[in-house]
Amino acid sequence: MPTVLRIIIYPIFAVFCLMFFSIFLFPFDGLKNRLAHEVENELGGNYSVSIGSLSPFPMTSVILKNVEIRSRGSLENDEASIKLPKVRLSFALFPILSGGLDLDFDIRTVQGKAIGNYFRKKVGFGLSAKMDKFDLGTVGLFIKQWGVPLSGQANGTIHLEIYQADPLRNVGTVSLTLPELKLGAIPLGSGLSLPPMNLAQSGVIPSKIDVQINHGNVELKGIDIAGGDVELHSDGKVYGARMMENYRFNLKGTFKVLPETANQIPILGIIEKQKGADGFYPFTVTGRLSKPSIRIGDFKVPI
Repeated sequence: MPTVLRIIIYPIFAVFCLMFFSIFLFPFDGLKNRLAHEVENELGGNYSVSIGSLSPFPMTSVILKNVEIRSRGSLENDEASIKLPKVRLSFALFPILSGGLDLDFDIRTVQGKAIGNYFRKKVGFGLSAKMDKFDLGTVGLFIKQWGVPLSGQANGTIHLEIYQADPLRNVGTVSLTLPELKLGAIPLGSGLSLPPMNLAQSGVIPSKIDVQINHGNVELKGIDIAGGDVELHSDGKVYGARMMENYRFNLKGTFKVLPETANQIPILGIIEKQKGADGFYPFTVTGRLSKPSIRIGDFKVPI
């Protein structure tokens, strides 16, 4: 064999052998457990992660199947968990070497998907995602921790750069349509609660959320929820600050509740006089995050 040909073929053959033996002899079970542990750390250690199977994809990608995330201490058959049939991750190597993380993801739910990128640096993190019929139940486990049990579907895009130590650097946009949106029951205390509600339904004009973040200030260009038990329209701003408790609200809007749903919300009887001739209640949210002021018409909500 000519020397030049050997110089060309041998390195190619060596790389092929390395990839072949890496795929068939690499301890992927150990990598699967390591990856699950890293995801748990990214989530703050409050959730447990299990991965059914892990298979390699060319170069720096892996395909995960039957991924489940649940709150630590929850029961095995607890419905409050995230179940993902298939997730594909692609890692950038250099950020990992410097202690950061930069990965592309392709998350498939039963009916929809989310494709995008997540990066983490020492000073903050970023998220970009494009969603198509994405199941909000996938993130519902995290939202439920805030006392807001949401489910449904979302289409649209999210672009965020968040700096925890310097929130006035935060930037981003959120532009979503919500063909389906449901709210679970929310306890209000003193034996009162909000009933489960359909906020948006397929076959009706999709509800929309349009938010822009610039230098830590959040501009709510519009939240329009329609087609369900409650119709809501709101806009305004949330002014940023270096400490979250000093964020200031300046929001306004209107909402309307269907009669059959209104009968299940006793507090509406107290504010009945605030309802306009068109059936809508006007509201404002002002003040600091640590002590907000919510008014429905002239009625100040005691919080």
